[in-house]
Amino acid sequence: MANLSRRIVPLVLAAALACPSLSSAATPTAKGGDFATWLEQHGAYDALDIELSEKPQTPEVILERARLLLKLSRSEAALGLLKGAAGFSSPSLEHERLWLLGQAARQSGRLPEALAAWLTAIGPAPTRDDTARLREQPGFPEAYEDVCRIWLWEKEQTADPDIAAASSARIKAALDVGRATWPADLFWLEADQVTRLKSGSALTDAQASHGLRVTDQDRETLVRTLAHAALGDWRGARLELDGLSQSLFKDYWNIFLGSLQSGVGVPDLSAFRSAGMLKAAAFWDGIATASGSLDAAFWKIHAPSLRDWNSVRTRLDLATPAQAKEILDKELGSSQVDPLTAERLQQFGLAFALLGQETARVSALAKELAPSRLPLSLKLALSISRRESPRGFFKDDDTAGFGLLRHLTEAAGFAAYGDTGIPFWTELTPAGCLDASARHPFDQCLLLAALTDSWDGSPSPALARRLGLLFPGSRAGAAALVSLAADAGKAGEISTSAAYLGRVNPALLSGKARVDWLQAKGALEIELGRDDQALATYTELYTTDRSRLSAPQRIKLALLAEARNKLDFSRVVLEDLWKDKNSLTTAEQAETLFWLAEVADGQGRTDEALHDYLQVAWSYPQENIWELTALYRAAQIYERTDRLDLARELLGMVIKNSDRKSQRDQAEQLLQQIDARSKAEKARPAPGSTGAAGTGWTYPF
Repeated sequence: MANLSRRIVPLVLAAALACPSLSSAATPTAKGGDFATWLEQHGAYDALDIELSEKPQTPEVILERARLLLKLSRSEAALGLLKGAAGFSSPSLEHERLWLLGQAARQSGRLPEALAAWLTAIGPAPTRDDTARLREQPGFPEAYEDVCRIWLWEKEQTADPDIAAASSARIKAALDVGRATWPADLFWLEADQVTRLKSGSALTDAQASHGLRVTDQDRETLVRTLAHAALGDWRGARLELDGLSQSLFKDYWNIFLGSLQSGVGVPDLSAFRSAGMLKAAAFWDGIATASGSLDAAFWKIHAPSLRDWNSVRTRLDLATPAQAKEILDKELGSSQVDPLTAERLQQFGLAFALLGQETARVSALAKELAPSRLPLSLKLALSISRRESPRGFFKDDDTAGFGLLRHLTEAAGFAAYGDTGIPFWTELTPAGCLDASARHPFDQCLLLAALTDSWDGSPSPALARRLGLLFPGSRAGAAALVSLAADAGKAGEISTSAAYLGRVNPALLSGKARVDWLQAKGALEIELGRDDQALATYTELYTTDRSRLSAPQRIKLALLAEARNKLDFSRVVLEDLWKDKNSLTTAEQAETLFWLAEVADGQGRTDEALHDYLQVAWSYPQENIWELTALYRAAQIYERTDRLDLARELLGMVIKNSDRKSQRDQAEQLLQQIDARSKAEKARPAPGSTGAAGTGWTYPF
């Protein structure tokens, strides 16, 4: 069947809209007139941007264009313009360029970039005007403080001293300006204490006064578990976990092993939450998924380049730690072993030494091996067994996995972040979590747990923005971004809605949150004209929860399917809608029945199509557009099936009742074609006739 746009002759042309032209307004005088000023007076901002772009690009013109683009909500264009402009020589103009740059970045959803621009503009000594402008920013100081948190977390999760130093300078500037702007806020006092902490090379014990205690035996079990993981022995690793003292420890590290084997999914965290282990739940709910390092390739020792490695590996799998040492020493003694192969064989030796708890051999191999080249499993195992900070196992230019190991050492009962947080296995109530987070604002897992509990209990746009900024990779953060996208879409802010949805990881969504995402995504795709994607999205939404689709959206879904020749599905959607016709407006009833007729016609069910078209015309005369279009389509069927008199009658009704010239013209054109066809048929001799009167066939017998 031909596409709808080609099959239905348009019957309605948009009426010409009379609008006052700019020429009807006051015309600038030729002498002393300014076209740009005149355009601005009349709100012709798009034309004004073109006019300004053709002028010499002085700092003043660039700033004026940037303000104009921001007024037009074209933040990306403003950002590009301001970034492309070299620093202005005038301090006041450069200050304004940076301030506008920050506004454009924030309007584009890049709050950290916005704050960085504003801090550069303000410098070390904020003026009264600077602090006033910051106070006027929506969501400040909370959003300002959240950016400080992000920067501190980034600094704490890098082992590169140069990056850490640059981050420290930026954080200090942010804290100084924040303190000057909101001096009564206690956040700055806590932040000062955190920034003064020096990261030592040793891990310190951090046991919960009210919660679960990680014993030395638990840590030894974890070291052996990690050694098995380094060898790729997942069964052995899981068997080791049976030796942990607490069932929740087993649950936590089993999720860890499962993530290495098959990727991070959405684990069941109810046991942690019911036991008050909210930091553990928060870690697997959002911190781990954002790390990007939970991939077995980062945790397993790579196979050495030995010709008979498969045979060697088989023997190692069956060997005790002592036997493994003999096998590996023999391979290392070969004169044909290259340095990389030797390194990997020694890494296998280290894993077996950890399994055998051979302290002296572990120390010897750890000295021989480059710590930065170890798989993450061995880095973490050595960190726990020797109580060393993970920082020493990473090179300055390669810190992938460092942040994740910091969190995992916390789960092993150490203070990975100094005094910035509470012990990992502290038992907390939701209310206690909120209080603890207020006292320890830089504890990442604690803050996520507090925000998640607040979101689950009483979601709000302000809370959604915080979760979306701080924890987009969490379940609550993804749901918050979907909520923001839906609100922006309803407000007509399409680019903002797209920006929010672009940060969502659909794999984190389930239940209501996923349905919300499908609804917001489908609406955005319709707005952007992405019909193929919209069809797929709305089809999934219809299958999952059709009640989320309004009547107009269901009709749109049916039309998208019909246009792609998916007539059976289109019919199902429309018939389902028609069953509940009493809940529809008369306009929606008429439209639904009309499209049911269209689908029937497309599937060759001509009689059914004709019936539905005529029912539209008879039942909904008040819906003029659908009544007359249905009459026209019925007339086409009658013409196609040689019932020309009926076709004429229906077309006459269209011509008589239409108040639109385009409709009358279309109907008259078809009527003329029918009349011409009738004349031609009358002039043609009947079958079997010689043309003489009385010689034709009157009866069959």
